[in-house]
Amino acid sequence: MKFKLLFLLSILTFSIYGQDIQTCNKKLKKVFEKIKFYADQQQENEHAYDSINKYNVSFEKLLLKYSGSIPESLTFNFKDLTKNGLEVSTSENNLFRIYSWDTETGGTMRGFRNVFQFKNDEKIFSKKLPSDIDESGESNFSYEIIDQINSENKTFYVVKCISIGSSAASSHKIKIFSIENMKLNDNAKLIKTKTGIKNELGYEIDFSSSANQTPDAVNREFAWISYDKKNKIILLPVILENGKLTKKKIKYQFKGVYFEKV
Repeated sequence: MKFKLLFLLSILTFSIYGQDIQTCNKKLKKVFEKIKFYADQQQENEHAYDSINKYNVSFEKLLLKYSGSIPESLTFNFKDLTKNGLEVSTSENNLFRIYSWDTETGGTMRGFRNVFQFKNDEKIFSKKLPSDIDESGESNFSYEIIDQINSENKTFYVVKCISIGSSAASSHKIKIFSIENMKLNDNAKLIKTKTGIKNELGYEIDFSSSANQTPDAVNREFAWISYDKKNKIILLPVILENGKLTKKKIKYQFKGVYFEKV
Protein backbone atom coordinates (compact mmCIF):
# COMPACT_ATOMS: atom_id res chain seq x y z
CA MET A 1 0.00 0.00 0.00
CA LYS A 2 2.85 2.34 0.91
CA PHE A 3 4.56 1.61 -2.40
CA LYS A 4 1.37 2.36 -4.35
CA LEU A 5 0.94 5.65 -2.50
CA LEU A 6 4.50 6.73 -3.22
CA PHE A 7 4.12 5.74 -6.86
CA LEU A 8 0.90 7.73 -7.16
CA LEU A 9 2.51 10.77 -5.54
CA SER A 10 5.45 10.60 -7.93
CA ILE A 11 3.06 10.52 -10.92
CA LEU A 12 1.09 13.46 -9.57
CA THR A 13 4.27 15.44 -8.88
CA PHE A 14 5.55 14.80 -12.40
CA SER A 15 2.19 15.85 -13.83
CA ILE A 16 2.14 19.07 -11.81
CA TYR A 17 5.69 19.99 -12.82
CA GLY A 18 4.96 19.11 -16.44
CA GLN A 19 1.94 21.34 -16.44
CA ASP A 20 3.87 24.12 -14.72
CA ILE A 21 6.69 24.16 -17.27
CA GLN A 22 4.26 24.22 -20.20
CA THR A 23 2.29 27.06 -18.61
CA CYS A 24 5.48 28.96 -17.84
CA ASN A 25 6.73 28.44 -21.38
CA LYS A 26 3.56 30.05 -22.75
CA LYS A 27 3.89 33.02 -20.39
CA LEU A 28 7.54 33.48 -21.28
CA LYS A 29 6.79 33.26 -24.99
CA LYS A 30 4.06 35.89 -24.73
CA VAL A 31 6.38 38.39 -23.02
CA PHE A 32 9.40 37.61 -25.21
CA GLU A 33 7.40 38.21 -28.37
CA LYS A 34 6.56 41.69 -27.08
CA ILE A 35 10.27 42.58 -27.16
CA LYS A 36 10.47 41.69 -30.85
CA PHE A 37 7.15 43.35 -31.59
CA TYR A 38 8.18 46.74 -30.19
CA ALA A 39 11.67 46.43 -31.69
CA ASP A 40 10.01 46.35 -35.10
CA GLN A 41 7.91 49.41 -34.20
CA GLN A 42 10.77 51.76 -33.31
CA GLN A 43 10.67 53.74 -36.54
CA GLU A 44 7.02 54.76 -36.22
CA ASN A 45 6.36 54.49 -32.47
CA GLU A 46 8.16 56.99 -30.23
CA HIS A 47 7.26 54.96 -27.13
CA ALA A 48 8.56 51.68 -28.52
CA TYR A 49 11.96 51.93 -26.82
CA ASP A 50 10.36 52.26 -23.39
CA SER A 51 8.18 49.25 -24.13
CA ILE A 52 11.23 47.22 -25.20
CA ASN A 53 12.91 47.99 -21.88
CA LYS A 54 9.74 47.15 -19.98
CA TYR A 55 9.34 43.73 -21.56
CA ASN A 56 13.04 42.91 -21.27
CA VAL A 57 12.79 43.45 -17.53
CA SER A 58 9.52 41.50 -17.33
CA PHE A 59 10.92 38.57 -19.30
CA GLU A 60 14.07 38.48 -17.19
CA LYS A 61 12.07 38.47 -13.94
CA LEU A 62 9.83 35.67 -15.15
CA LEU A 63 12.77 33.63 -16.40
CA LEU A 64 14.62 34.05 -13.10
CA LYS A 65 11.50 33.01 -11.21
CA TYR A 66 10.70 29.92 -13.26
CA SER A 67 14.26 28.73 -13.79
CA GLY A 68 14.91 29.06 -10.07
CA SER A 69 11.89 27.09 -8.96
CA ILE A 70 10.95 24.49 -11.59
CA PRO A 71 13.56 21.69 -11.92
CA GLU A 72 12.31 20.66 -15.39
CA SER A 73 13.28 24.05 -16.78
CA LEU A 74 16.94 23.04 -16.62
CA THR A 75 16.45 20.55 -19.46
CA PHE A 76 13.30 21.90 -21.15
CA ASN A 77 13.94 22.81 -24.83
CA PHE A 78 12.01 26.15 -24.92
CA LYS A 79 11.65 25.78 -28.70
CA ASP A 80 9.07 28.55 -28.92
CA LEU A 81 11.62 30.96 -27.45
CA THR A 82 14.80 29.79 -29.16
CA LYS A 83 13.23 30.11 -32.61
CA ASN A 84 12.50 33.75 -31.73
CA GLY A 85 16.03 34.60 -30.65
CA LEU A 86 16.62 33.28 -27.14
CA GLU A 87 19.99 31.53 -26.95
CA VAL A 88 20.07 28.57 -24.56
CA SER A 89 23.24 26.60 -23.89
CA THR A 90 23.37 23.65 -21.51
CA SER A 91 26.30 21.70 -20.11
CA GLU A 92 26.63 18.01 -20.96
CA ASN A 93 25.87 16.97 -17.38
CA ASN A 94 22.68 19.10 -17.35
CA LEU A 95 23.78 20.93 -14.22
CA PHE A 96 24.51 24.34 -15.76
CA ARG A 97 22.60 26.40 -18.30
CA ILE A 98 22.85 29.94 -19.64
CA TYR A 99 19.99 31.89 -21.23
CA SER A 100 21.13 34.87 -23.32
CA TRP A 101 19.23 37.30 -25.53
CA ASP A 102 19.75 40.49 -27.47
CA THR A 103 17.71 43.19 -25.72
CA GLU A 104 17.08 45.10 -29.00
CA THR A 105 18.01 48.31 -27.16
CA GLY A 106 21.21 49.00 -29.06
CA GLY A 107 22.11 50.06 -32.56
CA THR A 108 25.30 48.64 -33.96
CA MET A 109 26.41 48.25 -30.34
CA ARG A 110 24.42 45.35 -28.95
CA GLY A 111 23.08 44.90 -25.44
CA PHE A 112 22.33 41.53 -23.84
CA ARG A 113 20.68 40.06 -20.78
CA ASN A 114 21.82 36.75 -19.33
CA VAL A 115 20.36 34.37 -16.78
CA PHE A 116 22.57 31.70 -15.24
CA GLN A 117 20.85 28.54 -13.98
CA PHE A 118 22.50 25.69 -12.11
CA LYS A 119 21.84 22.67 -9.93
CA ASN A 120 23.76 21.69 -6.83
CA ASP A 121 22.92 18.99 -4.27
CA GLU A 122 19.54 18.41 -5.96
CA LYS A 123 18.60 22.07 -5.55
CA ILE A 124 18.05 24.43 -8.45
CA PHE A 125 19.22 28.05 -8.59
CA SER A 126 18.96 30.94 -11.02
CA LYS A 127 20.73 34.28 -10.96
CA LYS A 128 22.31 37.20 -12.76
CA LEU A 129 25.97 38.05 -12.37
CA PRO A 130 26.44 41.43 -10.63
CA SER A 131 29.86 41.74 -12.26
CA ASP A 132 28.28 41.27 -15.69
CA ILE A 133 25.72 44.08 -15.74
CA ASP A 134 25.67 47.88 -15.97
CA GLU A 135 23.40 50.35 -14.18
CA SER A 136 20.55 49.56 -16.58
CA GLY A 137 20.80 45.84 -15.88
CA GLU A 138 22.26 44.93 -19.26
CA SER A 139 25.47 43.22 -20.29
CA ASN A 140 27.84 43.83 -23.18
CA PHE A 141 28.40 40.08 -23.53
CA SER A 142 26.42 37.08 -24.64
CA TYR A 143 27.45 33.69 -23.23
CA GLU A 144 27.64 30.14 -24.57
CA ILE A 145 28.78 26.98 -22.77
CA ILE A 146 31.13 25.11 -25.09
CA ASP A 147 32.58 22.37 -22.87
CA GLN A 148 32.90 20.94 -19.38
CA ILE A 149 36.24 19.88 -17.93
CA ASN A 150 37.06 17.61 -15.00
CA SER A 151 40.17 18.65 -13.10
CA GLU A 152 41.27 17.40 -9.67
CA ASN A 153 37.83 15.97 -8.87
CA LYS A 154 36.06 19.22 -9.76
CA THR A 155 33.93 20.11 -12.77
CA PHE A 156 34.63 23.31 -14.66
CA TYR A 157 32.66 24.87 -17.50
CA VAL A 158 34.28 26.54 -20.49
CA VAL A 159 32.18 29.47 -21.70
CA LYS A 160 32.61 31.60 -24.83
CA CYS A 161 31.66 35.27 -24.48
CA ILE A 162 31.15 37.81 -27.25
CA SER A 163 30.56 41.57 -27.13
CA ILE A 164 29.52 43.55 -30.23
CA GLY A 165 30.68 47.16 -29.94
CA SER A 166 29.84 48.12 -33.52
CA SER A 167 29.76 46.65 -37.00
CA ALA A 168 33.56 46.73 -36.90
CA ALA A 169 34.56 46.37 -33.23
CA SER A 170 34.03 43.38 -30.95
CA SER A 171 35.44 41.74 -27.83
CA HIS A 172 35.91 38.02 -27.31
CA LYS A 173 36.84 35.90 -24.34
CA ILE A 174 36.87 32.43 -22.86
CA LYS A 175 35.70 32.39 -19.25
CA ILE A 176 35.69 29.55 -16.71
CA PHE A 177 32.82 28.76 -14.32
CA SER A 178 32.27 26.17 -11.59
CA ILE A 179 29.50 25.26 -9.17
CA GLU A 180 30.60 25.13 -5.55
CA ASN A 181 28.71 25.02 -2.24
CA MET A 182 25.35 26.04 -3.72
CA LYS A 183 26.94 28.97 -5.57
CA LEU A 184 28.03 29.71 -9.11
CA ASN A 185 31.70 30.67 -9.16
CA ASP A 186 32.33 32.97 -12.14
CA ASN A 187 35.95 33.42 -11.10
CA ALA A 188 37.03 29.77 -11.31
CA LYS A 189 40.65 29.49 -12.45
CA LEU A 190 41.71 26.84 -14.95
CA ILE A 191 44.00 28.65 -17.42
CA LYS A 192 47.74 28.61 -16.73
CA THR A 193 49.64 31.61 -18.11
CA LYS A 194 53.07 33.14 -17.53
CA THR A 195 51.58 35.51 -14.98
CA GLY A 196 49.55 32.93 -13.04
CA ILE A 197 46.41 30.81 -13.10
CA LYS A 198 43.62 32.81 -14.75
CA ASN A 199 39.85 32.79 -15.03
CA GLU A 200 39.69 34.05 -18.61
CA LEU A 201 41.48 34.77 -21.87
CA GLY A 202 40.33 37.56 -24.13
CA TYR A 203 41.05 40.18 -26.76
CA GLU A 204 39.48 43.01 -28.76
CA ILE A 205 39.43 43.53 -32.49
CA ASP A 206 38.57 46.63 -34.54
CA PHE A 207 38.25 46.30 -38.30
CA SER A 208 37.87 50.05 -38.75
CA SER A 209 41.48 50.62 -37.64
CA SER A 210 44.04 51.50 -40.30
CA ALA A 211 45.98 48.33 -39.49
CA ASN A 212 43.05 46.22 -40.69
CA GLN A 213 42.33 48.35 -43.77
CA THR A 214 45.45 47.42 -45.73
CA PRO A 215 45.34 45.40 -48.99
CA ASP A 216 46.67 42.34 -47.17
CA ALA A 217 44.10 42.57 -44.37
CA VAL A 218 42.86 39.23 -43.02
CA ASN A 219 39.23 38.19 -43.41
CA ARG A 220 37.00 38.67 -40.38
CA GLU A 221 36.43 34.95 -40.00
CA PHE A 222 39.89 34.71 -38.43
CA ALA A 223 38.85 37.03 -35.58
CA TRP A 224 36.65 34.50 -33.80
CA ILE A 225 37.61 32.20 -30.97
CA SER A 226 37.42 28.55 -31.96
CA TYR A 227 37.50 25.44 -29.80
CA ASP A 228 38.67 21.93 -30.59
CA LYS A 229 36.46 19.94 -28.23
CA LYS A 230 37.98 16.56 -29.06
CA ASN A 231 41.49 17.67 -28.16
CA LYS A 232 40.44 20.30 -25.59
CA ILE A 233 42.21 23.19 -27.34
CA ILE A 234 41.27 26.87 -27.18
CA LEU A 235 42.38 28.74 -30.32
CA LEU A 236 42.68 32.52 -30.24
CA PRO A 237 43.85 34.76 -33.08
CA VAL A 238 47.22 36.46 -32.90
CA ILE A 239 46.67 40.23 -32.97
CA LEU A 240 49.72 42.47 -33.38
CA GLU A 241 50.46 45.46 -31.14
CA ASN A 242 49.03 47.83 -33.74
CA GLY A 243 45.73 45.91 -33.70
CA LYS A 244 46.30 44.04 -36.95
CA LEU A 245 44.61 40.66 -37.17
CA THR A 246 46.70 37.74 -38.45
CA LYS A 247 45.95 34.18 -39.51
CA LYS A 248 48.16 32.80 -36.75
CA LYS A 249 46.68 31.18 -33.64
CA ILE A 250 47.53 31.01 -29.97
CA LYS A 251 46.65 27.61 -28.55
CA TYR A 252 45.82 26.60 -25.00
CA GLN A 253 45.28 22.88 -24.44
CA PHE A 254 43.91 21.16 -21.35
CA LYS A 255 46.77 19.12 -19.91
CA GLY A 256 44.99 17.26 -17.13
CA VAL A 257 44.92 20.04 -14.53
CA TYR A 258 44.97 23.34 -16.45
CA PHE A 259 44.70 24.74 -19.93
CA GLU A 260 48.29 25.51 -20.91
CA LYS A 261 49.86 27.27 -23.88
CA VAL A 262 51.19 24.84 -26.48
